[in-house]
Amino acid sequence: MNEKFVSTLSILHTTASVIEATNFLNEGGNADIKAQGGITPLHFNQNYEVLRLIIDKGADVNASRDDGQTPLHIQNDSKIVQLLIDNGANVNSLNMYGDTPLHLSETLEQVKLLVSNGADINILNEDNELPDDCYGEDMESQNMINFLVSIRG
Repeated sequence: MNEKFVSTLSILHTTASVIEATNFLNEGGNADIKAQGGITPLHFNQNYEVLRLIIDKGADVNASRDDGQTPLHIQNDSKIVQLLIDNGANVNSLNMYGDTPLHLSETLEQVKLLVSNGADINILNEDNELPDDCYGEDMESQNMINFLVSIRG
């Protein structure tokens, strides 16, 4: 159970059960167990309580996948984003394309959380794009763009 890498997803990657996660960890399971591509449970699991347990057991909130993406690049639920930030996630971490979590944000709430916790709104990625250059054309994206533009002045 102390493997550093597994070819498939572990119970920590997929479970919605705090009991199953606790049992895995109590049996010597690694909170940072990586699946193919460097995916940790913090990248994949969507259950807040399971993620909180994994973090409490020492999971690295800044662990990066093979493409450089940290859990903060991947997770979009605002409660999970705040959990990661509260436990030391780097809001300005860069993936292999130079994108920060702000470049990959999907909701205005997520953008506001990142900015209020120190995300740099002026970081350019490898394509010379600001975070708001990466958003779509839907109403939520327009709200995100307007928010960042209003901060820049």
